[in-house]
Amino acid sequence: MSRSLARGLQILQQFSPERPEWTLSELGEATGLPLPTVYRLLRTLMTHQFVEQDPITRRFRLGSGVIRLIGPALHARRLPEIARPHVRQLSEALGETANLAVLEGNRVLYLVSYASPRLVGVQTYAGLLLPAHCTALGKCLLAYLDEKAARALLGPEPYPARTPFTKTRWRELIPELRWIRAKGCALSRQEYELGLNACAVPIWEGDRVCAAINVSIPLSRWSVHRLRHEILPALRQAAGAISEQLRMSREIESHGRWDRRSRG
Repeated sequence: MSRSLARGLQILQQFSPERPEWTLSELGEATGLPLPTVYRLLRTLMTHQFVEQDPITRRFRLGSGVIRLIGPALHARRLPEIARPHVRQLSEALGETANLAVLEGNRVLYLVSYASPRLVGVQTYAGLLLPAHCTALGKCLLAYLDEKAARALLGPEPYPARTPFTKTRWRELIPELRWIRAKGCALSRQEYELGLNACAVPIWEGDRVCAAINVSIPLSRWSVHRLRHEILPALRQAAGAISEQLRMSREIESHGRWDRRSRG
């Protein structure tokens, strides 16, 4: 399977702006693969719409399957770039660890992370994967999914218990997810690790939540007053700024595509 995948990728790598179309024999010559192998791989790629064949010239070109991957790939790069200065400013303003993450199955994937400068702080890093059901980031992201989809994403119960405070059943979690949607923020109070609290708010892109941003705080520096009057306002300000920049970025991309179509 891995050999076939490598060969399929080898074929896709031949397409470029300078050479957008190829014949079967040209691909065989360029890759050094036997023509029957090239044909078989092309048929597989066509089935998944990664390659298409011109009905008149019979030449092969990249298909819509590749195009569908471009948007998420660009978004995956754009989101951290836009968020990074805001997450850093949030961390510096509060003196606490701040992170931005997205859902990756039943876990959250950290895309941006700035650790607290304090001696006693929370240490995280970009690329970190943590369970969604017991983290503020994860619950924030789950709350804005369809409830059936969220439950299916979490998988079979009971969910892993990280601490005595972890909610391990859907019936325990669903009221909190509804509360998060109503309030626009999520809390994790020693659910992932004893002595650690966190608060998260959503990042919006248009009418959907694409990520969440949080602040992680040792229990010794946590208070309801600080949450209401310092942490939540700072989080919402950062989230609003990131959401607005995402909106503007998307508008610029849309105008660029419209201008290209107009010139065409």
